[in-house]
Amino acid sequence: MKYVVLALVLVGVVWLWRHQRDSDARDAAAEAAKAAKKRRATAPPEPPKDIVACPVCGLHSPLADTVPGALARYCSAEHLRQAEH
Repeated sequence: MKYVVLALVLVGVVWLWRHQRDSDARDAAAEAAKAAKKRRATAPPEPPKDIVACPVCGLHSPLADTVPGALARYCSAEHLRQAEH
């Protein structure tokens, strides 16, 4: 009789262990699906901007933020004045 009880307890422990493991696997799969959905939902990154270096100070600035001159593009009007006048 004690072997029957021991076998039932052992079967119960194995069942609980497998049930918990399957539950953890389902939770992990749900988290992975949620993360993948979040990655797809985010906006794509901005394309890179053109960067130019000021010939006076060497500062690298986005092309849209520079001051155009006759010889080059400068980081400020002061550097344009220094280089071209």
